[in-house]
Amino acid sequence: MYVSLEEALGTGHGTWRSFTCPNHDDNSPSARVNVETGKWVCMVCNTKGLQEKYQAPEAHVLNRVRRLEETQETISESYLDLYDASGPGEYWSNRFTAEACKHFRLGYDVLKDMPIYPIRDTTGKCVGIVRRTEKPKYKYPRGVPTSQYLFNYHEVPSQGPIVIVEGAPDVIALWEAGIPAVGTFGARLLPMQLNLVTALQPTKVLLAFDQDRAGRKGGKEAVDALRHQGIIAERAIWSEEKDVGEMAVERRKKVFDNLV
Repeated sequence: MYVSLEEALGTGHGTWRSFTCPNHDDNSPSARVNVETGKWVCMVCNTKGLQEKYQAPEAHVLNRVRRLEETQETISESYLDLYDASGPGEYWSNRFTAEACKHFRLGYDVLKDMPIYPIRDTTGKCVGIVRRTEKPKYKYPRGVPTSQYLFNYHEVPSQGPIVIVEGAPDVIALWEAGIPAVGTFGARLLPMQLNLVTALQPTKVLLAFDQDRAGRKGGKEAVDALRHQGIIAERAIWSEEKDVGEMAVERRKKVFDNLV
């Protein structure tokens, strides 16, 4: 059976696909081509080649990115182009300004039909992709210890006031209002995160976790832990909205400018 290189790339399943080797009398397809790179090799005569004008389908490129997310300690900024090059998507555009979406590289996973945002280490390097789901609300990348990070930590100046919120969207909401903030990945300030905040030597820390039972409990515990480190800390309490993200931009400025 004769199978051309083009047919192998255009049909079939899997990353490696078989086709008829052009270098010898091949009665059974013995060459294999990688659909992600266009590179091929014959398993019989060891001839190698490349389909130079071939462009891998978006699905295979995104699958490769996901594998890299699971195996690499950091992810190149260029990989984020796959998610935000065409814009942040409707979910983020409805919540934040175009400037905020671009700054934080908010994007959209077309294969999984989910909004995404990058999670970064303390130096600002991307270590994984967080996806917005239904249950649980956010799906964090495997192997990434969120307990050791704070969202936006690398951009917050030291020796100044900061706000700690519960989650990346609230950080972005405060960024739009010109308020320096970092975000936990849940309603608790964990030990490593406490160390990160302490290292900033902040003049004051304001805890602005969600105004629900978990947020109130986690906020009180965080304030106690910060004060134990000798840091001036207090909780932000407001009415009406559940969290910072629900506030209009002008209200964010009014509430937090007075507190920080």
